[in-house]
Amino acid sequence: MDKRKAFAIAAACVALFGLIFVAVGGGVFAGLALPEMRDQNIARNDAYSVEVAVITREVRSSTMVNGEWRYRLAFSWGDNLHGQTAPVYSHQQAVALVGDVLIIRVNDSGRAVPVDFQTSARSTVGWVFLPVFGGIGLVALLVAGGLLIARGKQEQDSLAWMSN
Repeated sequence: MDKRKAFAIAAACVALFGLIFVAVGGGVFAGLALPEMRDQNIARNDAYSVEVAVITREVRSSTMVNGEWRYRLAFSWGDNLHGQTAPVYSHQQAVALVGDVLIIRVNDSGRAVPVDFQTSARSTVGWVFLPVFGGIGLVALLVAGGLLIARGKQEQDSLAWMSN
């Protein structure tokens, strides 16, 4: 196998590695951080209506921080409409808040978010994955580009040698 083919194969492998890392970083960010960013924007938007909801129960989430499960608060308002908070409460906090009222903001599509919305650890994970995995993927894509440039130089050098 000549050097040009070796550079092309290496560039393709490194580019595939880079694309996978960029996709993982972007996917985790889109799945964990973007929904909470959307909710935070709803909570801040004064154009949406403000309602009073009643906290009906605590809901254990799949988020664990320092060995302790995080809980969401389920709430209801109006004509049997329901919603949940982000998973930011310990079990004791969540149980203590059941039965209390919660001021929420409801967007045009009916999504309800507490006015004092707090992001959870899930959002932090999304923000960490984006630069780490995306950065590794970007470096790999740059290396793949460098390999393709080196492949092109190999071709130019061999053409120059053959013309002499």
